[in-house]
Amino acid sequence: MGELDSKAETDRLLECINENRGYEIHITFLDANIVTREIVEKIIKLQERNKCKVFVLKAYLYSYFLSLGIKCFFVKKKSILNKDWESNEKISCETFEPEKVEEFLRDIYDKYGFDFTEYRKDSIIRRIKISMLRYCITCFEEFRELALSDQDVFEQLFWISP
Repeated sequence: MGELDSKAETDRLLECINENRGYEIHITFLDANIVTREIVEKIIKLQERNKCKVFVLKAYLYSYFLSLGIKCFFVKKKSILNKDWESNEKISCETFEPEKVEEFLRDIYDKYGFDFTEYRKDSIIRRIKISMLRYCITCFEEFRELALSDQDVFEQLFWISP
């Protein structure tokens, strides 16, 4: 999901939770200033039915969610979002060449039968970056191969359930 620091972002998360239609959803919190009671209650209900996985990138959120009864996964490795991470492999928008993203989307269509080629590229890239964070991958090509070889990774990327 990203950072919850406005009512609009909180409302968008609630909308996504309410629209899940029984599918398993994965929520990644990069940071959060606002986590309403309604969000907490809905996540707990989904987790009771094994329909929600929560990933957090901040230790304080991990502790806070656990204290509320939300099961979550803490991403411990150095994050590509850490500003002090000195690496040539840091993900940036330049890493996602439009042709490579288009090719990836065509490969997804060929492999899984879902056509995402008309989606906004910035939205696709944001989803890819969040998934790469989740799997601690810094190379787009490595993630591309994983998504094309592991259906669970593909489904998580686009919130699809069989």
